[in-house]
Amino acid sequence: MSLFPVIVVFGLSFPPIFIELLLSLAIFWLVRRMLVPTGIYD
Repeated sequence: MSLFPVIVVFGLSFPPIFIELLLSLAIFWLVRRMLVPTGIYD
């Protein structure tokens, strides 16, 4: 994943709450992409 190094850098630069928010958004986006491959909600 190309975003992993970026997430690590942000995690080192900001408090843990930011990394948690970024991870939740990333997981939500990935799940939506997997469950809705047709992009009906876009």
